[in-house]
Amino acid sequence: MSVDDMRRFLRARVFHYTVLKYLPQVLTDQELRPTTAGVAATERPAVWFTTRPTWEPTANKMWRTGDGRLVSLSTEETAIRGGGLIRIEVNPEVAPFTWADHVRLSGITKTMARALERVGSRDGSDPGEWRVSYAPVRSEHWLALEIWHCGRWRDAVDVYESLKNTRRSGGALAAGEMAAN
Repeated sequence: MSVDDMRRFLRARVFHYTVLKYLPQVLTDQELRPTTAGVAATERPAVWFTTRPTWEPTANKMWRTGDGRLVSLSTEETAIRGGGLIRIEVNPEVAPFTWADHVRLSGITKTMARALERVGSRDGSDPGEWRVSYAPVRSEHWLALEIWHCGRWRDAVDVYESLKNTRRSGGALAAGEMAAN
């Protein structure tokens, strides 16, 4: 990697995407932890990030239906089932590994890596935007905590204050309204 490439890499904004229902635990832990869900015992768990500034399609959740089938949710369905969409921007230095690095360093099988690339690309993701950390990312490395609200990313504290004031003044929001807006 050239010096210019390294500068561009370190200037990129880096985000971790999740859903509101996980936020209380993240705030209690004060860190983003490597995930072990769906990770083979021979593969290094990682905290996943992306340079994609909107929503990372691979952050969409899976849902078990009443008859036991596992289905992929759309972004809108993920927002509704997860209570809203959250992103945490972090210092780029804490997510130093690209997808290519992860494939080389993590112990992921080539078959699994190709499958993840294929599914991610099919769903609109770009593996070239993916970043990982193998260590927990503490809150002191977070640059912003935002919620998708009214069609754009907004500071989570501002949204909370706005919603609290709306409720105080007699306004009410439907359960999925924040996620859908």
